[in-house]
Amino acid sequence: MKKLLLLSLVAAALSSCSVENEAMDALDGIREIDLSFEDEICGEETSHWYGDLGSVTVFNDRENLIVRIISTDPEGLQQARVEIVDNFGDFPANGGGQLPAGQMGEVSHVGGEWYTQFSFPLSNFANFEDNCLLIAPWAIFKGNGGTHWAGDQTAGNENNPWRYFAFCIQDCPPTEEPPVVICESAYMYSDDDSTLNKIYPKPANWGWYLEYDVSNAEESYPLYAAAGQNEISNGYHVGNVFIHYDSNGSVYAEIVMLGDYVIMGQHTFVGDALPSGKRPGPGQYTNTGDMNDDGKVFIIVHAEVCWEED
Repeated sequence: MKKLLLLSLVAAALSSCSVENEAMDALDGIREIDLSFEDEICGEETSHWYGDLGSVTVFNDRENLIVRIISTDPEGLQQARVEIVDNFGDFPANGGGQLPAGQMGEVSHVGGEWYTQFSFPLSNFANFEDNCLLIAPWAIFKGNGGTHWAGDQTAGNENNPWRYFAFCIQDCPPTEEPPVVICESAYMYSDDDSTLNKIYPKPANWGWYLEYDVSNAEESYPLYAAAGQNEISNGYHVGNVFIHYDSNGSVYAEIVMLGDYVIMGQHTFVGDALPSGKRPGPGQYTNTGDMNDDGKVFIIVHAEVCWEED
């Protein structure tokens, strides 16, 4: 006979967790229960009713099979038992086909609570045929004067029937870890000699500037992220910057990203001289344009770039 040993039994008060059980709205005369549980349900759950006194819900998460019995009265559940077998013949029924509650394997003496639940490691059912179980849930509720069964299958005899139902454990899809997102500063690279560190030794940082002649045709330059100390070999080529001058006298810096790199923000400086004094942060650039009308400007292009780690 395949019997189960209960390794974990949890009986909890209302304060232990909170989520709606919307199914209880279905029957007239049943008080709505605002009770919730923080469960990761794998696949579908199965529920059956003890008349209008309560319900039993069965589901599996990634580690355990949960059998949860809930009362419609906040203090109505007095005691609960459950028997889980592989085949019908494994139920501990007596010679008359009755299933005495005292012979059932697992018991919870609740004493007037909303619910109780039984938790079984899924490894207990590794040898069960097709991972399908037969479950007989029994409970006593306050004021009902007897015992009650729940399920869609009836056994026993006319005078002493008992009920059970089938439940098949469902495979959980593998959990996907959220991707690791990396975000870094990026600068348009011009040449090795045009580093911002040469113009602004303190605070030491990295990045480049470009001396651009507006009479030139469109030019393109690589955009590097995480190239600390201006070492592009340590960084990532994340995009290209296209610089051009239009007939309205405006200089444009258009960034085209490569691959799966995503631009989160862009800061562009255009002026006939680089900012003097302390090096401004990328978000503090003040564009002056070509104030001296010599057709030559300095350009700094900075961007915030993100991507998912491989």
